[in-house]
Amino acid sequence: MTEEIKGRIKRRLFAFAAVAIMLVGLAALPAADASGSERLTNTGLIDGIDSDPDIGLHNSYAWCGELFSQTDGDYLWVGTNHDLGGLILSNSGVTQPEVYEAMGIPVPDMRGDMAGRIYRYDVNDPEAEWELMWMDPAINGYRKMIIFNEDLYVFAGITCRWTGIYHYSVVYRFTPDFAPGDSPDVVLWDRLPGTAIEYYRAACILDDKLYVGTFDGKIYRTDGNGLTNNTPNNLGPATVPAGWELMINLADPALSNIVDPLGTSGIWDIKAFNGSLYAFVASNGFRVYKIQDHGDKYSLEQIVGDKDSAAYGPGLGIPKHVAASPFVSTWADKEYMYVTTFANGPLFLGTFASLTIDSIRSALNDLYCPPAIYRFDANDVWEVVVGDSSGDNAAYDKTGNEVPHVGDTRAGFFPGSGPNPSANQYIWWAAEYDGRLYASTWDMGFMREAVPALLLYTASNDFGADNTTTVLMETFKIYNELLAIVEYLSGGDLERAMDEAVIEVENLITECAKQLRELAEDNATPLLEKPAAAVALLQALAENIQAAAETATAELEGLIGDLTDSIENLVGAIASNPSGAMLAVSDVMELTMICLPLILSGSDPAGFDLFYSEDGMEFLPFTVNGLGDKNNYGGRVILPTSYGLFLLTANPFKGCQVWRLESEMPEEISADISDTISMKAGDIAEFTVTSFGLDPRVLSVVAGDGTKVDAAIQLIGEDISKYYSTVEKKFSPTTHGLYKYEETAVPLYVYMLTLTGENAFCGTLDVVICIGGSQLTIPVSMTITTEVPEEPEVPEEPEVPEEPEVPEEPEVPEEPEVPEEPEVPEEPEVPEEPEVPEEPEVPEEPEVPEEPEVPEEPEVPEEPKVIGKTPSKTIVPPTYGGGAVLPPVELPEEKKNTEPVSSSGWALWAVVVLAVAALAGVGYLALRKF
Repeated sequence: MTEEIKGRIKRRLFAFAAVAIMLVGLAALPAADASGSERLTNTGLIDGIDSDPDIGLHNSYAWCGELFSQTDGDYLWVGTNHDLGGLILSNSGVTQPEVYEAMGIPVPDMRGDMAGRIYRYDVNDPEAEWELMWMDPAINGYRKMIIFNEDLYVFAGITCRWTGIYHYSVVYRFTPDFAPGDSPDVVLWDRLPGTAIEYYRAACILDDKLYVGTFDGKIYRTDGNGLTNNTPNNLGPATVPAGWELMINLADPALSNIVDPLGTSGIWDIKAFNGSLYAFVASNGFRVYKIQDHGDKYSLEQIVGDKDSAAYGPGLGIPKHVAASPFVSTWADKEYMYVTTFANGPLFLGTFASLTIDSIRSALNDLYCPPAIYRFDANDVWEVVVGDSSGDNAAYDKTGNEVPHVGDTRAGFFPGSGPNPSANQYIWWAAEYDGRLYASTWDMGFMREAVPALLLYTASNDFGADNTTTVLMETFKIYNELLAIVEYLSGGDLERAMDEAVIEVENLITECAKQLRELAEDNATPLLEKPAAAVALLQALAENIQAAAETATAELEGLIGDLTDSIENLVGAIASNPSGAMLAVSDVMELTMICLPLILSGSDPAGFDLFYSEDGMEFLPFTVNGLGDKNNYGGRVILPTSYGLFLLTANPFKGCQVWRLESEMPEEISADISDTISMKAGDIAEFTVTSFGLDPRVLSVVAGDGTKVDAAIQLIGEDISKYYSTVEKKFSPTTHGLYKYEETAVPLYVYMLTLTGENAFCGTLDVVICIGGSQLTIPVSMTITTEVPEEPEVPEEPEVPEEPEVPEEPEVPEEPEVPEEPEVPEEPEVPEEPEVPEEPEVPEEPEVPEEPEVPEEPEVPEEPKVIGKTPSKTIVPPTYGGGAVLPPVELPEEKKNTEPVSSSGWALWAVVVLAVAALAGVGYLALRKF
């Protein structure tokens, strides 16, 4: 295996670098200015808002937030949940600490403190500390906050029902004079139905009334009058609490002609729009109901769903979009309801973490789905703003017509073409602020780092605990080498990874894994014969890969040889349990191929994405790595306020965070390059580039037309005063014998970027600078000039041939004015020769006319060179890709000894002629004298 391949494998293993085509797609996207953002919570690796890291580590999500004006000032209130990531895994039956460790998620204390907390922050005090305002041991987390009649209403999300004590959910009311130590009013509560652990999530305001939706299809409303403080119990209220009325129950059998059976599983969200109430129901493909409240009665219509009245099918034809959230926004003086979609993330994590081949395949095939953004107007006509236009993730109406697209961004903000394996699975929130529409995501990129550890854990279970270390090390190599083969065949390109030849190779590897498993489980084959049979299978695999790839390069043969060697070592060296070893190998081989779409879905680094739009249709990135922290896997809430734009994160690994964005966010890369750069050929220009710990091994500077600009990068310093929450992870053994990624802080790096003028170009071009594994880019508009730039005009110089007009210089004949030089007569100082009068014979000197040979000097036509410097002959080169023009090439002059004749040269020539004439005259007189 070559060093290049080994290096590529290592980078793939530890960084799971994004695939080239997707990185190029992102390269053209401009980033926003980073100057105005600030993190308002803890700046260490552990956050979670709380000053006590033992608590903050377990505050997984900043699940809701609101700006609340109180009697003592304005405060940002934030509600959290406790160990939500661990709770999802626990409810899925995952108990092994190794799995939690591999995924970096704290193990929840299901019988201890599982309470969510509510905090507040004084937005007018830059030095303010976060205050704990409320916690209830019955409530695991708070999902929703809303201001109504100047009070803050907070909705319990998950209830700690597993303790066997709490079987209810509540809605709290906090008044403006609420202070730490006070207790809020419980204004609405209900007993949890069936085995549910949550009940309230949806709320909105319409016509001065507060509407609340439940997870069993009910919608309550109140005008705020008559509400009382209740004491919830496990039996449930006999009647609706005081001050509320049940407006509608979608589970009512009387509505069966409007509501389909799957359309009552839970009201995910509700929103007022154009005078109506829209209820979004989570199901196998989300449903949408339009409710018009007429006071004593209402009308109900299904807009999205299975019923004939619905113009659009469940999930707009995408069943994997199990839920959707609405956001009202205005563009071009027209109001729209924007709708963002969700895949079933909790079910995906729980199913995947079961770590069987069938469960992992089910998670990826049945649940994995990039999200979309839709919008509809007052006439309930839907359009696709962000979404695929073909394939399984394209939206269609009930008649099979594609839903019209108003934007070109693909689902999940995926920048490539072909199949769409975007790691984004939710577009979690959208909000309008300062003329921009923002949208944040839940990004499953963190799974790419967990996958190898989880696969190795599965392999070690198959083999047995006695040889766990050996199995881990060998299967780790096998996993690595399988990826290297696929990467080699695909060229690191997602499009090519989907080619038939590459897919056939993946199928061959999967089929070989199945045959290894069958061999391992075949009791008819003697144990000692199994290793030899396994080697035969592997040799056949190598030959088939060569045939399927239709290539026989030494590099591919080397990769296949490495894979074969690793598998033979594992199967043959461990004679005590060859069947177990083959089971481990088969698991790793098959699971690697199953997980390949997830591994190759690196459209961006781990960490949530935040995109913005200035026209409500086309989106650009603000951050694609969770504000520099890959543990921030979700942008949970975007909150526009008069104090700035706040963003609340979901981070089940190290605790949630709160940021004030001021409509701007930190960049991963920034540079001080000016708009105009002037250099002479061969000169250099240096600029400072900074980045959040990005690897400087990858650097390119490319002009918008494809022109490559000579560049070099050098690390010159590290700003140790600015440590961000970004984490660098290295694979290392744990106390359980498993391998996981350890975390260290990553600082802000400073690089020196050097541009040379050797391949300089002129004109204003967009230049893209790429640095590091994250491959984020900055487009810079610049002009690079040299002394040659104007030479493109040189092509016009071919007009020089026209300069033969110089022949006009035959005006030189006017030089016969030489007769004026009869100053020669002064030479009659030969005075004694009075006979000089006879010199009229001198007219014979008209032989001087022979001097008109001077006209032969029309070689003087070269005199156009008198215009200045002697120009070189120039060949104008052809243009290449994108219209870039190579500098004109200078050729040596054919007659370097040909000097231009100046006007002073003519005078000299005249003097010489007169002198010769004079000498001739003197000679003539002398002859006569003799």
